[in-house]
This record gives sequence, C-alpha cells and structure tokens, in this order.
Amino acid sequence: MTTNPAPAVSLKPHQRQIHDFLISRPFAGAWLGVGAGKTLTTLAVLQTLRPLGHILVVAPVGIARSTWIDEIEKWNFPIRTKSLIVDDNDKKLSRAKRLERFREVFTDPPTMYFVNQELLTQPSHPTRLLSTVSGATPGPDVSTDVICLLDLLRSREPLSQDELIAAYRAEATGSGGNVPAKSTVQSWIQELVKAKLIARRTHVCRSCGGDGCAACRFGLVDQMPIQTIDGQDTIIWPFPTVIIDESQGFKSHSSDRFKALAQVRPAVTRLVELTGTPSPNGLHDLWSQVFLLDQGRALGRDIDTFRDRWFVPKMIRGTRTPARWVATEDAEPEIYQAISHLVMSAQNTNLQLPALTIHDVNVTLPPDLLQAYKDFRHNLVLDVVNEAALRKANAAYDHWLNSSPEPEAAAIRAHLSTLAGGQRQAAHDDFRQSKIEDFVTEPDQELVRTVVAENQAVLTSKLMQFASGTLYTADPEAPSTAGRYEVIHDKKLEMVEYLVRNNGGEPVLIAYHFRSDLEQLLARLEKAGIEARAFDGSRNMVRRWNAQQIPVMLLHPASAGHGLNLQDGGATMIWYTLPFSLEHYLQTNGRLHRMGQTRPVTIHRLIAKGTQDERMPQVLAGKQQVQDDLIHAVSGDHALEHALLAVLEEEIHEDLNDLWATQRA
Repeated sequence: MTTNPAPAVSLKPHQRQIHDFLISRPFAGAWLGVGAGKTLTTLAVLQTLRPLGHILVVAPVGIARSTWIDEIEKWNFPIRTKSLIVDDNDKKLSRAKRLERFREVFTDPPTMYFVNQELLTQPSHPTRLLSTVSGATPGPDVSTDVICLLDLLRSREPLSQDELIAAYRAEATGSGGNVPAKSTVQSWIQELVKAKLIARRTHVCRSCGGDGCAACRFGLVDQMPIQTIDGQDTIIWPFPTVIIDESQGFKSHSSDRFKALAQVRPAVTRLVELTGTPSPNGLHDLWSQVFLLDQGRALGRDIDTFRDRWFVPKMIRGTRTPARWVATEDAEPEIYQAISHLVMSAQNTNLQLPALTIHDVNVTLPPDLLQAYKDFRHNLVLDVVNEAALRKANAAYDHWLNSSPEPEAAAIRAHLSTLAGGQRQAAHDDFRQSKIEDFVTEPDQELVRTVVAENQAVLTSKLMQFASGTLYTADPEAPSTAGRYEVIHDKKLEMVEYLVRNNGGEPVLIAYHFRSDLEQLLARLEKAGIEARAFDGSRNMVRRWNAQQIPVMLLHPASAGHGLNLQDGGATMIWYTLPFSLEHYLQTNGRLHRMGQTRPVTIHRLIAKGTQDERMPQVLAGKQQVQDDLIHAVSGDHALEHALLAVLEEEIHEDLNDLWATQRA
C-alpha cells in the first residue's frame, strides 16, 4: 500500500472539527461516541501530518482488522500495515513468531503496527528446566553415553533442553571424541525422562529471579532493547506516533499496561487517544489516561495529587482504607475544563452531528470460516461441530487420560512425559482426535451435525444465520430438536460489545432477527457485565426504556410496530442482522429517528465481510434490481424470492411465539 496515491478524503463538518483539533495538538484525545468517524478522521490526520517513522495502534484485534484495516483499504491510504497479534490469515501469532516481528520493527520501513493492550507487557513467565530426580539410579540397560549425559546434568542442573544438548556436544568436541547429532542427544534426554531419572520442573527466570526481564516477559515494551543514556537505562522505543483505540483500557493507574506505556511515553512525539467511554466507573478513571497525554500537567503528577484535589475517600467500615473515591460536587466541570485543551468530549465540545448517521460496521470472519460459508453456499450442505457434546467429550477424555489406570491411558501419559513444547502439544492433540469419539456420553449425541438446505430459500436463511454467528441444526423429522442451534463464530458479538462499551454510557437498542441471536447477545452482554433486556412488548418496558433505566434493549423488528415511541430512551441502534423486509427495517429505525427525538441518531449495521450481509444495505435501499441480483447470486432463480420471504416470515413467527410464551410463563 505504500505506492498508492494519497486519497481524497471528504470529511463531514463534525469530522473536520475533530481533524483540526488533533492536528493542532501533538498529544490529544477524541473522547466521542462510536459513529463520530474517529478512525477515518485520525487516518486523515496522519495523511495531513505524514509523521516520520513507525505508527503503533493499540486496539483490540477485532477492531484493528474490522475498523482500521478496512478504512485504510476503503480509502486507499498509502500506509503499510502489519499486525503484531495475528498473521495475514488472522491466525494468532505464536510467541516465537510474535517475538520475530518485534525484532523486525527495527529494520522494517515506516509501518503502522497493530497490537492489543494485553501484549504491551506481560507477567514474568516461568520456564521448564531439566533436573535430576533425587535418589534415582540408572539401570543396567542404560548406555554409557546416556549416563555421561546424566552426570553432566547433575553437575550443572537445572538446564533447559537446548542448554543440555549444547553443553554435551561442547564437551564431546573438547575431548576430541565423536560429536553426536542434536537429535541423538534429544533422544537420550527422552530416554532419561521416560526412565524417571530426570524431570522437567518449573523454575522462575534465572536472569531476574521472576522480577521481569526480556528473557521471561514477552510483551512489546518488555522486548524493546535497553541502552544506557546519561547514566540511566533507557528503553529504545521505535514508535514515535502512538494511537490508543479504547483508551479506557488504561484507566487503572496501577495496571501493568499503563505503567509500561508511561515508561516509554517520553519517547513518543504524537499520541492520540480514542474512546467513547473514558470513565466507565466514574471520574477517577481519567487520571491515567490524561497522564499519558501530558505526563501529569493538567490533573497532577501522581494519583494522590489528583485525589486530594477532586475526591474524598469512602472508607471501609472500621478501617482507614478507602473502599472507593467519591468525586466532589465541582469535580466534573473543573476536571473537564482542566483537560479541555487536550481532549474533545461531549462535555466540552459542541460537535454539529447530522440528525441521522447510518454507520456500516464491517466484521471480519477468519479465512477458514469464510471458506466454509462459501462451500455451504455452493454445496447446500455443511458439517457443524456440536460444541456442547464436544465440551462434554473433551472433559471426559481429560479425566480418563489424567486418572484412569487403564493401560492405554497410562501408555499415553508415559509417552507425553517424554516430550516437551510443541512436540508434546502436537502428540496430545493427535491422541485426543483419535479417541474423542469414544467419549460421547449420550447415545443420541453426535460430535458433528450435518445441516442441509432443502432449497435455495432455506439456504438464504441459513446464510443469514451463519453470517450472524449461529446455525440452526434441528432435524425436521425430530420435533424434540426444534430450536437447536450451534455457535459458528462470535465476531458480531465481539463488535456489539465494543460498540456498547464505546457509546458513552448511553442506552443502546439492538435489533436482532433469530432467537439464537437473542440468546447469544444476552449471554455475551451478561458475561461482559452489561445489563441487557429483551423487549417484551409491555407498556412498563417502554416506560423504563424511555426513562433510560435499561442500558441495552434487544428488539425484534416484527415487534417494532407503528406508534412505538422509544425516542426518549436513546439515540443509538445496532442492527445485528439486517432484515429482508424494507418495512421492518424502516419501522424499526423509526422507533428512535422520529418526531420528538432531541439528539442525533446513530444506526450501526453489522456487516460480515464476504457474506450476504454486504448486499443487504442495497436491498434495503429499495433497489429492485439489486434485490433480484441478490436472489440470483444465491440460486439464479428469481421466483424464489417469495419462497425466501415465506421461510423468513415463518421463522420470525416461530421465534416470537416461543419468546413470548417463555416470557409470559
């Protein structure tokens, strides 16, 4: 992408405001809700400034791929990109590969790198070292070479396997004897482990005693070289420009990630913070984020100064230990005034947002899933793993392997004990795969279920399910399986959580299509600590929503009929799965974007790239030819449109009837 010409980006008026603010300040934050166009505006800022050297974007992996990379490709920004989290196929990098990419930073041309917050720094990792087993003596069948290897380890223990191999070969070279191959010495080590003469044990780092160093901590900051400058050890930081997406992840002043970034902050010449929720737990969350911008000038050099000025402690009963810090009456206006020169926020900036913003949010599926989607679309048949049965089978296998006295289990344990690292994991996986079918505990369960689309209309419905993350696997001839589904992916769930967290604490309305969507959304949001409720059609729930007492409400388009007034409760909607019905789409949007709405409305539409989702916005724009093309792309049979709508209508009624019956029971 480095050869592409600079794109002509046309910013909206409010994006131009953000752009000009960030341009004029080397250290600044755009603390504005999702949908304000912060990512595109930040890229436009980089295009205007053309900063020298590398750029580091600290962002969740899904957001890096689905937001930053997509915007760069969409607008043809001439930026070279590279992930420090996943490879080009979106597969998580191994530690060795990740460390290799860390080293390449110092030889790569100017690049925009992506890393998540968790990989900035990591705790000290213990290491597995070889040592002799006390009291164990070799039997008569142990060769002289192996005994020599055992004696060498006894004199120098503990050693890593590579260290022991190198030491043995070095001694053989020094004595003028035959130097065995590395693989030969490795087989001797396995023989000693199997004979229980030596063992692999966990040890703290020998370089730092577990305090943390480049030998045992594998985060980005941890791995940067250190030089002595003016008598002080200084980290060499190769990223003069740093962008933090979701800066609220640095809200804790005591977190390792904050301390790591604060350590290299003096080497940063431009820093941009982006978030829609800078203070999810209150004003106390702001100090560390602002410190990264100005190193303590606005809110105090340390957390104690910040607390003393704007907070009072709420003590644990009977102690002098603060349970929490309560902001004073004047804290909020004073704090936002103090940082107004650093941060654009809803509290200190009057952005002229449009009355309605439709925001298509791309979601990227892993390559293997996208290929499975394409195969299903072509073949009308898909094998789906029964995750529930697989979890039970895996648990049963693990129990058997770890505790069963059966000879086969004992033999597998003995073999695995002779291996280490990747070899051990590969062998473990092979054994599991060969045995797992034996541990399906229920006779009617299958580890793999086959989904067949009987016709093209059903196929289109199944493709909608797949794109949103689940797939119904019920057997039409077995009523007891009605409503059964398997989870295919969680990429849309991940994006929903991100959008909700970055909505500035304002309520969010989520429109879903399938009951499986509803169940997965409720489970994901509950796990994330976000209160969510499914709309039950009652007046009481409408009243509670409009009183902003429901942080997230999930709504089915079929229940969003004429006259349902929800505009007082919020101004943000997420379409989890777009409907085929233009009427349902417009009616649902009209619950928020209607007379009486006093705030700009933002509607996010989740689009799984490479799937049917990508065609839906054009279908819903009322372009009949595009809708015909959609049906043709699936089957080539234009007459199937009515069958498709009939299938979807039937599913909607079934889901709603089940949902209402459950809620009224």
